[in-house]
Amino acid sequence: MTMTTRTAFCEKCYANNRPKLKEQFLVYGTHSKEFHIYTVEHYGTRGFTPHIILLKKVIGNNVEYQSSCGICDVDIWETPEGNEFEVLNHKTSTITIGNWNAWQKLKRDKSYFL
Repeated sequence: MTMTTRTAFCEKCYANNRPKLKEQFLVYGTHSKEFHIYTVEHYGTRGFTPHIILLKKVIGNNVEYQSSCGICDVDIWETPEGNEFEVLNHKTSTITIGNWNAWQKLKRDKSYFL
């Protein structure tokens, strides 16, 4: 299974002026192979949020993947043991293998952070 987190545009977050300071978001750590919950500490660009990306299958020269916004497609709540989460929604999309590979090689946009 190939899963990662990348910044992507989210229409729902754009409509709701997100990301907002002190808002929690979910990411998947490529190296740790675990989910992590963080809090927005810096103003980001409206509508651009962390997305959890899951490769589903390769079809010819295309890649089918699922993505979930780490802010609006997840439910995060506190428990006595710590924060818990549930991924509520995902969107299935298709891109070319070349675009997929370029997206995966972009580890971190140093000019953008939350």
